[in-house]
Amino acid sequence: MSNSEAIYAAQGFGQTSGLGRAPALVIVDFVVGFADPAHFGGGNIGAAIARTVGLLGFARRQGWPVAHTRVVYAEDGADAVSSPARCPPCCS
Repeated sequence: MSNSEAIYAAQGFGQTSGLGRAPALVIVDFVVGFADPAHFGGGNIGAAIARTVGLLGFARRQGWPVAHTRVVYAEDGADAVSSPARCPPCCS
């Protein structure tokens, strides 16, 4: 076991934790920039989205709170960080 694995094991990571008393569902990064292949770096989470549809339906039927994160940029794109112009040469 590596040092990192030992730290994670000591913290209880990788173990079953159960649902607790007040379960909720948080869906992170299911945004157009990741889902749409027309966007730089997008189109690579289709399988995750498909699997989440059933989970989302289950959570809603259970009455659990559901939160979706989103990313919002300035209209002129000045604060967008996934621009090919900002990627190092090895990535463009």
